Amino acid sequence: MRKYLHFIILIIMIFGLRLFAGKIDELEKKLPTVSGEEKVQILNALSRANLERSFEKALECAREALKLAQEIHDKEGKALALKNIGVGYYYLCDFDKALEFYIKSLRVYEEIEDKVGIARSSNNIGLIYWRLKNYDKALEYNSRSLKIKKEIGDKKGIANSLNNIGLIYMDLKNYNEALEYYNKSLKTKEEIGDRKGIAESLTNIGIVNSLLNNPNKALEYLLKALKINEEIGDKLGIASALNNIGSLFRELKMYDKAFSYLEQGLKLAEEIKAKDIIQEIYHNFSEVHSVKGNYKKALEYYKLYSEVKDGIFTEGSSKEIAEMQTKYETEKKEKEIGLLKKDKVIEQSRKRMFIFLLIVTLSIIAFLIYLYRLKIKMNKKLDILSRTDPLTKLSNRRDILEKIEMERIRFERYKRPFVLVLCDIDKFKNFNDKYGHNAGDSILASIARLMRETIRMQDSVCRWGGEEFLFLLPETNLEGGRILAEKIRNKIADNIYHQEKHKLMVYMTFGVSEYDKVMSIDDCIKQADNALYEGKKKGGNQVVVAKTAASLSQGQSSVESR
Repeated sequence: MRKYLHFIILIIMIFGLRLFAGKIDELEKKLPTVSGEEKVQILNALSRANLERSFEKALECAREALKLAQEIHDKEGKALALKNIGVGYYYLCDFDKALEFYIKSLRVYEEIEDKVGIARSSNNIGLIYWRLKNYDKALEYNSRSLKIKKEIGDKKGIANSLNNIGLIYMDLKNYNEALEYYNKSLKTKEEIGDRKGIAESLTNIGIVNSLLNNPNKALEYLLKALKINEEIGDKLGIASALNNIGSLFRELKMYDKAFSYLEQGLKLAEEIKAKDIIQEIYHNFSEVHSVKGNYKKALEYYKLYSEVKDGIFTEGSSKEIAEMQTKYETEKKEKEIGLLKKDKVIEQSRKRMFIFLLIVTLSIIAFLIYLYRLKIKMNKKLDILSRTDPLTKLSNRRDILEKIEMERIRFERYKRPFVLVLCDIDKFKNFNDKYGHNAGDSILASIARLMRETIRMQDSVCRWGGEEFLFLLPETNLEGGRILAEKIRNKIADNIYHQEKHKLMVYMTFGVSEYDKVMSIDDCIKQADNALYEGKKKGGNQVVVAKTAASLSQGQSSVESR
């Protein structure tokens, strides 16, 4: 029976997709025969229809509608086109762009006093803020949308706003409040026969029941949502439902079933480029593999999850969104003030007050910016001081160890070799004893300058302690490290250091070690130190290369013949 049921559902899905394709073909055939506002309407309709097939195509149609609407001064068409562009970017998970066009759409709807448009744009802006976890703003815009929809009797819109407010309360972990809004939304959608909306509400009710530790009830609602989405051919809804069911089976430790649903969901989500669902499925796969002990696979999927997550939203776009919202609210407030100006005296008085407040505000902002920049500058200076040796102006031990750790991480990912070189001034104590500590300090500073001038931009050198220095040479093998060490040793040996009337010769000994994955950073430094010590025992003024980790391990192995 289940076999035939799936076959029937498949037939319904194919038929539904053909209907969509037929609608798009019909609109595209009609497009060349119309002009003006009618053409704008058809382009906007094509944008909405193409959301089921291609988000990029939907955006293309909406942009064309916007361009034409602006040319013929069709404000209603312009507002709808702006909203459709926002919808396209929303489904592509480009939330900063989506918010930009939703706000532009809201401005036009407010200008023409279109309550339906105002309500829908406010709803969409609320959704963006929900995505960004700015729940106060999300509640503000969704509540405004709900209020207008109740005034105009828009039942479908009321259901959507109730659902969106439920999403906010769910994120705030107020699950009972969320469930109340979801059930109200579901009831309204059932009254108007909105099957896609019913599936959406069933999904959300299922998720809340899962969070309330009612897995059986959660599965019941999620399977109902999946069935409706399959019947109406909503690929996005199907992918979302498959992901949620897979996630639920993961929590129930039924991993084979979880894999089955998640694999189906991922295939469909990749087909329609639904990044947020792809991201969630990758995370679920990572969790399942981790629990099953397959840590390599778990790490692979977590990396994929992180890459998609980083692509959806960044800190930079957060700043742009905040600035955009501030600009919109400022313009809106100015417009409201302008409507209250009833006579010339009040108008000029308010203008003067506004200019005064603006100057005061800008002065305060300028002062705060100055303090902020000053703080950053001071913090940078303090950070540099905390990482720099005051005598030689080289990196200190803390700074070089952080750089070495970063290089180790790069090695783990890209397998690019790096070398550590530890060096020491031969018989440095003699300089201090014979000529005083000022002479020793002068020699250290001179050698530090020479080292900085010799190494590459990507190399680092630090004062490791006393008369010891440590080099970090990225993307360098053992032989490359030896060559650079010899070059620096020769330069130091050939240089003459003046101290009052005395001409001093300085020699150094170097130990070179290449990092290998079988050793730790401490082991690598220890190898360089051992090589340095070996050079000291041989008389100093030379470069000694440490044995590699591989040769060390071979030297330690033995075969038992008995």
